[in-house]
Amino acid sequence: WALATVVHNAGQYVGITADNSEGIEARQLQFGDGSLLESKEEEEGGGRRVGKKVNLDTMRYYQRLYGDAWVDICERSLDRMRQSADENGRFRGCLVGISSPGCNLLMRPGGDYSMPGSGKSLMEYSMRIFALNAASMGVNDGGWERLMERRGQEGASWFSGMEDDMAKRVPMKELVNPKDIGDAVEFLSSPAGGGRFVTGQALIVDGGLTMRR
Repeated sequence: WALATVVHNAGQYVGITADNSEGIEARQLQFGDGSLLESKEEEEGGGRRVGKKVNLDTMRYYQRLYGDAWVDICERSLDRMRQSADENGRFRGCLVGISSPGCNLLMRPGGDYSMPGSGKSLMEYSMRIFALNAASMGVNDGGWERLMERRGQEGASWFSGMEDDMAKRVPMKELVNPKDIGDAVEFLSSPAGGGRFVTGQALIVDGGLTMRR
C-alpha cells in the first residue's frame, strides 16, 4: 500500500518528558561553559596528572534520538514512496517533522537546550536536503513544524498547573493543541492545496510565542 504522509514528533527531553534515557543523567549541559568536561588521570613524564576529557555521551544520545531517527524514517519512507510513483516518477507525498520547542535559525539560541538542540539541528538541516532531493518526485518535506507549547500532556507531572502561566506568554493567549498541529499537517499534505508547495521550511505553529523570545 502507498505511504502518503509521514509525521515524526521529536519531543522527548530526558528528566522532563521521559526517563528512558539509557543511563543518561538528567542535568543541564551547555556548549562552552565547561559542563561537558570531566577530570581524567593521564600519564605524563613517568608520573600522573589530572587532565580533562570531553564527555559527548548525552549529545550523542540526543543525536540518535532525534537526528538518526529522523534520517532513518525519511530514507525508508521515500523509498516506499518511490515504489508507488507513477510512470513519470511522480508521487504526492509529504514528510513532516514536529519539535517542541525545536532549534533552528528562527529561534534565539538558549544554552540550556544545547544537548536536545544538537540533535534537532541535524533534523532541520537534513530536512532541507531531503526537500531538495524529493521535490522532483512531488514530495514536499513538510515544513519543519515547531510548536512551542502544547496541550495534551496534562498528565505529566512537569506540566501540571502550568497551562495558565504558559498561555499568558503566548500573544494569542491560548496554547496550541494537537488538533491545531493536525490541521497544519493536513495543510502540508493536501494533494491539491497550496501546502504542497511548502517544502524545506520551518513552519512555526505557536500562537506568536517565538516573537517574544
